[in-house]
Amino acid sequence: MKKRFKSKKNRYSKKIEFLIPLAILIILAFIFTIKHLFKKEYHTNLSNTTFMNYLILHQLSTTTSTNSLDNLLNINLQNPTSLIKYSLNDLVTFKEFHTDTFEDNNTSDYIEDPDPTPVNEPIVYIYNSHQTESYEFKALADYNIEPNVLMASYLLREKLNDLQIPTLVETTNISDILVANKWPYYRSYDATRPLIEQAQKDHPSLKLFIDLHRDSSIRDATTLTKGNITYAKVLFVVGKEHDNYEANLSTATNLNNKIKAIDENLSRGIYLKEGAGVNGIYNQDISPNSVLIELGGQYNTIEEASNTINLLANIISEYLKETNV
Repeated sequence: MKKRFKSKKNRYSKKIEFLIPLAILIILAFIFTIKHLFKKEYHTNLSNTTFMNYLILHQLSTTTSTNSLDNLLNINLQNPTSLIKYSLNDLVTFKEFHTDTFEDNNTSDYIEDPDPTPVNEPIVYIYNSHQTESYEFKALADYNIEPNVLMASYLLREKLNDLQIPTLVETTNISDILVANKWPYYRSYDATRPLIEQAQKDHPSLKLFIDLHRDSSIRDATTLTKGNITYAKVLFVVGKEHDNYEANLSTATNLNNKIKAIDENLSRGIYLKEGAGVNGIYNQDISPNSVLIELGGQYNTIEEASNTINLLANIISEYLKETNV
């Protein structure tokens, strides 16, 4: 019995001796594979400005093609393994979908203006009271791309300028104003107010003021798919807590009707806001032609927002020509 037991032990020792180099070989192969996959040429660290310029260059008249993104990000979106490499109908209240929180945790960094060219006699002034509200960027996070509403403003400016509508985007960092005044986030409208007033003073040619936001609703509420193109839906917000809000409502209704004429489902309507817990004015008392637009939501991509911007720019152009404000 004793001799037989030793024989078994020897057999086990031989198996272990055989398995150890095999395990080492497997580990080395795994390490080599990981290093190969994460070589510098497989991973591109893109900045927001680079991505911004790419979007402007391609204009995104339709959804960004897979091949275009392949070239930009050096990934194949069709191959998951490559990711390893690197009326009452017009006046709608969306209390069940729309969130009016004081602070949105889904924010990104300030984005520098990719084209700071001076604009002569601008007609449209775009600003963002909540400048860093971000769009979905999980697929782009590894590439240092964090698109937000400021980026969307730059895109809208580009489209409007192409339509011969001189447009100005407010590039002052709103966060800096909040910090300098020791103001909490919900005072963002106080931070943007003097900027709007200064823009009015410096540019008497301004006719339309757009405060561009994105909502924090569920994706189904903020997204429209039409054919093979996906759009970020539009929601207008009008504050009722000033005497002349009807003029702002008229502007929003006019724009909203034009959007609905393209597709009834592209608009989420007009949200009239007043009462406790909301701003209720949104600086719209500064001009009768001031609108707050929620372009999509936190689960929409910048491409989906841009698809809508292509339509929105034409609508704004048409509105300005018709109303001659």
